[in-house]
Amino acid sequence: MKRVVMCSMIAVATACCGSDYEFLVVGDTHYDSTDTWCESAAWHKSQLNSHAWNLKRWERAIPNLLQEAGQRAAEGVDFVAHMGDMIFGECGDADLHEKAARDGLAMMVDTFKMPFYVVKGNHEARNKFARDAFNKVVRPYQEKTWGHVSSDGKANYAMMHKGDLYICFDFLEPDIEFVEKTLLAYPTARHLFFLSHSPLIPCTFNAAPAAIFDKPKEFEKRRKLIDLLASRSAVVLCGHLHRSIFLRYQCEAGVVTQVCIYSMPAEEKPLPVNRIDGDGKMFIEHKEVAKAIAGESPQAKLLKEILGGIETCSDFGAAAGYVVMRRGTDEVWADFYFYGDNKPLASFAMRP
Repeated sequence: MKRVVMCSMIAVATACCGSDYEFLVVGDTHYDSTDTWCESAAWHKSQLNSHAWNLKRWERAIPNLLQEAGQRAAEGVDFVAHMGDMIFGECGDADLHEKAARDGLAMMVDTFKMPFYVVKGNHEARNKFARDAFNKVVRPYQEKTWGHVSSDGKANYAMMHKGDLYICFDFLEPDIEFVEKTLLAYPTARHLFFLSHSPLIPCTFNAAPAAIFDKPKEFEKRRKLIDLLASRSAVVLCGHLHRSIFLRYQCEAGVVTQVCIYSMPAEEKPLPVNRIDGDGKMFIEHKEVAKAIAGESPQAKLLKEILGGIETCSDFGAAAGYVVMRRGTDEVWADFYFYGDNKPLASFAMRP
């Protein structure tokens, strides 16, 4: 594979090399197997096709990627974080949803054999069966691992790790007050990591709008959340878009850096393609972004909200892999590993 150098960042990352600790990030694994679903009479053809597409990836490719990630994790990371959609869901009945949740979680824990933190995704709540299975299987696990019991039914958690603050955000039942209280409770945390299935900063242009508070009537809430996190120079980790993207966004309150990760490789190894690689001007002038912004769709309105704020964007398309976050005293780096490679293709400075 052609090795891509991102603005000489790989050389810089190698030069600083040391880190206080590392952790590994995966997302959108959509765990699936033939014994965790049955065909429902209510399904549409598209749902059957989606299952077939998903199962094909689970025949070989996704387990192989997880094995690669597990081998990298064994080299010395503190923990593994999953950005949601751990399972595919759409299992057909309540018992199968619960089995899928238990089997998927057990597979992840067994693969990584270290502290494993999982965020709630939309596939964990696509119907009543999925929500019940999540609340019965995954939420108790979250409460145990994150060290916080939620009494309001939402999957929002927080923890400190080696002087850094981690916030797990339930984007389906978003709670800004929880974020505000958490930030006030930990004013001296060295770095802030914000974990959400859906992105904070919209950064895609070929799908439906996808960001926390992405409805026009919710934009003010999203601006408030961005300001809260930017004031602490937050590192945002997310998934949901089925793309691997690095982005830096600046507003009056400060800077947010965002990593979107995708961990569902096709059976054939896909080559990372830099659809966008450069500054904010390059992002805005990209033909597909410009076309989307020119319209009046919900997606256009969402993209118009961030015009002028994007400093840097690197979009690797649907290439799948995992990210290793390296935290030093004053800096944080994100190393992008793609399926089949044992070395990072690119590294990005998240902080400063």
